[in-house]
Amino acid sequence: MSVPEKDRQKKERETLQEKDYIYERKQKDPFPLWLWITILVGIIALLWIGGSRLVQQVEQKVETSPFLRVTNRKMSLFLWQNTEHMRSHTKRKTGYMPGFYSDRRVTPKVETADRFVSAPPEVIFLYQTWERLLSQYVFPRPISTPEFQEFLRDDEQWQPENWSEAPEEYKYLVQELNILEIENLQTLPEETLPKEVRNAFIGWKNYFREGSRINRQVITVEGIRKFLEEYPNYSRNYWRNIYPNYLESLLNKNVDPTTTVPDHELTSFLRAAYYNYTH
Repeated sequence: MSVPEKDRQKKERETLQEKDYIYERKQKDPFPLWLWITILVGIIALLWIGGSRLVQQVEQKVETSPFLRVTNRKMSLFLWQNTEHMRSHTKRKTGYMPGFYSDRRVTPKVETADRFVSAPPEVIFLYQTWERLLSQYVFPRPISTPEFQEFLRDDEQWQPENWSEAPEEYKYLVQELNILEIENLQTLPEETLPKEVRNAFIGWKNYFREGSRINRQVITVEGIRKFLEEYPNYSRNYWRNIYPNYLESLLNKNVDPTTTVPDHELTSFLRAAYYNYTH
């Protein structure tokens, strides 16, 4: 046998046949789809159970503490003047005022309006202080019928059918708004247009229509002193323990009356109040 022939036969022996190949089987996913679904369902269940327990704990605390008995409806009045505490303006929304919308509406959900609010103790404390000192004030700004109707569409909790404590006179007013043709609803008696609704309307208008103007306004020492004569509960002595820099300029009796009050001495509720006072 010639040398080339031997080489050819040797190569054929070395060449693997198809039967000689070792096939690698595709490994199965160590975490099949059904297992992932099971894990996901378990996580959701744990979150739901945890949320339910949190709600139960809040309800138990509310029942034993009058301090915490604040409804979402009442809290919303505070939030119009203290917008930094709105749910939509906080970064961590989990467990924070879940009864409120997180989008541009910023108001309570209708079905939760009269439930107790879930909020940190410091926010409840600020509400209680505000309610005791400032909620009594109503700034006599005009309220036109078209604007009021728009307000009711935006903040549905104040529609009579969504407010169990709505006076009969108020129910009639809302029902007959288009017929009554009242130029300024602010002139109506309180039983017809309750104080809470007036303040809610003004807060809504401040937030959605006048925010930039409120922030740009220039407040002088002379102006704030005149304001405090009519609304003394905004004075520094009531708020200095919470806001140490609050109206600090007024401590100097010799300060120039035309001096602008620095921004860091003003709170959001004072800015809004002063704007409503001057308009």
